[in-house]
Amino acid sequence: MEINHGHPLVSVAVITYNSAEYILETLESVKVQTYDNIELVVSDDCSQDNTIELCRQWIAENRSRFVAVHIVQSPVNTGQSGNYNRAFDACTGEWIKEIDGDDKLLPNCISDFIEYTENHPDAKFVFGKMDYIGNEKVVESVKKWFDYSFFSMTVEEQLHRLLYEGNCVPSPCSFYNREYIKAIGFRNDERIPYLEDHPKWISLIRKGVRFHLMDKVVAAYRVGNGISTGGKRSVAFYKTGLLFDYYYRFPAWCADDTEAAVNRMVNAQVELYERQLQLEGEIKRLRGTKAYRLGKTILKPFSFLKKIVQS
Repeated sequence: MEINHGHPLVSVAVITYNSAEYILETLESVKVQTYDNIELVVSDDCSQDNTIELCRQWIAENRSRFVAVHIVQSPVNTGQSGNYNRAFDACTGEWIKEIDGDDKLLPNCISDFIEYTENHPDAKFVFGKMDYIGNEKVVESVKKWFDYSFFSMTVEEQLHRLLYEGNCVPSPCSFYNREYIKAIGFRNDERIPYLEDHPKWISLIRKGVRFHLMDKVVAAYRVGNGISTGGKRSVAFYKTGLLFDYYYRFPAWCADDTEAAVNRMVNAQVELYERQLQLEGEIKRLRGTKAYRLGKTILKPFSFLKKIVQS
């Protein structure tokens, strides 16, 4: 497909890591865009499954749909922040639409964004609204995270909301001008490898970027079964939260020799958390033994004593 000089080139950056289960759905959602002038970039963070093999096979069958196709691979896993930076560096379009390898774009996504930017020449960073994929009950709980009133807040209100009340910005629905982002010198914060979007919004707002909201649904966000649905926090997830606190919420805590101070404090807290997980695992193991079950059976007739003591 040749570049259509009547329409700006849009780079769709698909961000993958062990995305084999859903990556073909994501790629198909890019393929069926009503907008024609698209460059496809797949950036993979050292997947351990067959994500890249699936991508290569799909691209071989659909390459003619795109102006250009690039696959970026990392020899080591760096986390989302590094992966998003590599995807950005590979993009050449005037505009960039990022999408994770388990989410989906609605067919009119790119067309709607381009129309909005043509009607709002000052818009360099635009968001749409989200649909959801996943268990209905879980979706209803996740929906509460996102707050579109955020886009009508003052800068001070937006920063306070992000710093002290959590991330409420619909990341799968962002669309931005590549040269503008390069000009302001923005990069995703690789000091926090496994959290890309939350620090991003804070940094962009501090750089004076104005977020526009387009009142159209443009992407479908997949709700999974991990921490977002109440699972136990992994050590990496726990460490990510600590790093965000020290670098963004409370930087004065470690103003001198910042990175070394952060690492000392974070490592100490992570060590305690790992010990907590070990103890929980040991308790779970003990509860599964025959001796524990036998003791519980023997003591069951005396359970009334617990109520007496508590009263």
